[in-house]
Amino acid sequence: MSDYVSWNVKLDDGTEEEVQMGENGMVSDGSLHIQTLGCCIGIGVYDPEEDVGYLSHFDTVSRDRQDYMTQFNVFMDMVPDGLDEPEVLLAGGADPDPEDEIDPDFKDGATRSTYRVKGLKAVTERILDQNFDELEVDRPGNSDTELYLSSDEGIQVYHRDQVQNE
Repeated sequence: MSDYVSWNVKLDDGTEEEVQMGENGMVSDGSLHIQTLGCCIGIGVYDPEEDVGYLSHFDTVSRDRQDYMTQFNVFMDMVPDGLDEPEVLLAGGADPDPEDEIDPDFKDGATRSTYRVKGLKAVTERILDQNFDELEVDRPGNSDTELYLSSDEGIQVYHRDQVQNE
């Protein structure tokens, strides 16, 4: 699995910043992207009127629900209330393939811990639905999901095979 990949924040002046897995990010007049979400869940909220994007990279393996929801609530507090028709996207949250090589050093076993992601994705989707008029959800959220947010294109989701073919 490639859940260790962090947000890569590219700003208009050419500089880059990183927002690590398990953290939230915001950028104005620039772009953020993440590759290979895997079991992680990526959320993007883009305000086209202000040209500001908000992204979060939620790791889900070996995390309990309360810890996850604490990060989610911090992210929601970052996003201003009353955005005028924001783009909102939920991506990732893949269950592991049985053939995936998963580090077994999780507190209650890799498979049981990983499969929590189903519940976390459902909870996340429900809360986003309650807070925004339109929510786009990437399905099935396979392990090769890539999520981009840019001031030129808004929020985009790609899968590894799409990226390789372009």
